[in-house]
Amino acid sequence: MSWMRKYLTLLLMALVSCTPGQAPFRAEALVGAFGPAFGPNAEYGLSGHFSFIADGLAVVGGGCNFPGDDPLAAGARKTFYSEVYLRDGQWKKAGELPQALAYACTAPVEDGVLLIGGSTPDGLSSGVLHLCIRDGELVLSDVAPLPCGLDQAAACALGGRVFVAGGNDAQGASRRVLCLEDGRWKGFAELPEGLVQPVACVTEDALFVFGGFNSSASPKDAVSHGWKLAFASGEWTRMEYPSDSLTFTGSAGALVDGRYLIFAGGVNRTVFNRAVNTTEPDYLFRPVGAYRFNPVLYCFDTRTMGWSTLATDGIYALAGAALASDGHHLVVTGGELKPRIRTPQVIDIQLKDL
Repeated sequence: MSWMRKYLTLLLMALVSCTPGQAPFRAEALVGAFGPAFGPNAEYGLSGHFSFIADGLAVVGGGCNFPGDDPLAAGARKTFYSEVYLRDGQWKKAGELPQALAYACTAPVEDGVLLIGGSTPDGLSSGVLHLCIRDGELVLSDVAPLPCGLDQAAACALGGRVFVAGGNDAQGASRRVLCLEDGRWKGFAELPEGLVQPVACVTEDALFVFGGFNSSASPKDAVSHGWKLAFASGEWTRMEYPSDSLTFTGSAGALVDGRYLIFAGGVNRTVFNRAVNTTEPDYLFRPVGAYRFNPVLYCFDTRTMGWSTLATDGIYALAGAALASDGHHLVVTGGELKPRIRTPQVIDIQLKDL
């Protein structure tokens, strides 16, 4: 193959992989809200919380918000939560975490999830808990802690191994990929760049890390690309998005059918990058639409490396929401409508095969 033919072939492959194609599913959404069980601050919503689905029932816990009459005020105080709720027809309290916690990541494991790291009112956490629901009640147990405090990371699991990628540690944006195997955390790899608030998934062949905010770059950047770590070679490959204006920083993600990674929400790259690289005194006080959070439900196929769009709707224009999956049933909970303003919204999504 001539160098020109090889170049054109690679170019065509790149264009196919980063141009949205035929979606594998149709998304049907039903919108609800947190119930009275969430207490007097339910109306202020949540962000930075976790969620999972246990025996078909949605579970939501932790997180933070800015309750009060004026969340945008200079003295507004962020409140962290320890409560965990279960939706069994109606929302009810299932239990509490040992301490209030936000910005942790979760990975599905046998009989539940691991809740990894996060932030407490006192700072970064290195704690790891196994959570499950039994007879409608939260059951938790300690797991080996992380080697350092870490929040806003991404986690995923497959075949007895749990991976944690990126996040924010005491030094800032982390490049580390940690792996929990046989009860011990160890360094597995290093990302090509530090990424805070990424989304990750793992398949038999590779680890995928998307989105994230590179606070070490100059200028600081909510990146518009992802990374694939091939296990066979140990090498990272950069993956382009459908648009260089797109980032999945602040998105929530869930793997479906062991193949399709679904993304909900995320910040707008242009608006976010301008805010973190310049001084904008009015940044908190703009109307919701000015932040241009991502309203598209994207789907990435880990086999073909192709992108597709499942839905476009303002209900998905969130940052810091949580996304849980159980087969073709997805649940999006909470998130920010704009900085400091959270929502109690709950979106149930059914993915219908096309």
